[in-house]
Amino acid sequence: MKRTALLAVAALALAAQPPAADAKKELEKFQGTWTVVSIEAAGKKVPDAEFKDIRLTYKDDKYTFKLGDDVREGTIKIDPTQKPKTIDRVALSGENKGKTFKGIYEFDGETLRCCFAGDPNGERPKEFASKEQPRTILEVTKKAK
Repeated sequence: MKRTALLAVAALALAAQPPAADAKKELEKFQGTWTVVSIEAAGKKVPDAEFKDIRLTYKDDKYTFKLGDDVREGTIKIDPTQKPKTIDRVALSGENKGKTFKGIYEFDGETLRCCFAGDPNGERPKEFASKEQPRTILEVTKKAK
């Protein structure tokens, strides 16, 4: 009887773990520098020359976007419990300072795919596809070596 009660308490304790623990573990996957493999915006592929030098670095819940001398910073908030997993990028600098871009993300090994609403505060995409209406941006990055 005591063993059954202990197992029940242990099961409840595991079930009661906050999603924050999942988010923290998932956030670890973002850490480091990423290079852009491809970008599609509003249903059209962006030419490689426009993004080949972009570096996106995540440290904790902050990101730095760097293209030449252009450096922009912001924060991310993820929710790995959603299907698909969600990400919000909030710009802390640049022309979109203070604006939120809602998105979804998925990892495939060392590849990270994100699909964002193309407009600040726009509706979160439901699938990994770039569309003209509502405007979405599909971004594929790989972990830098």
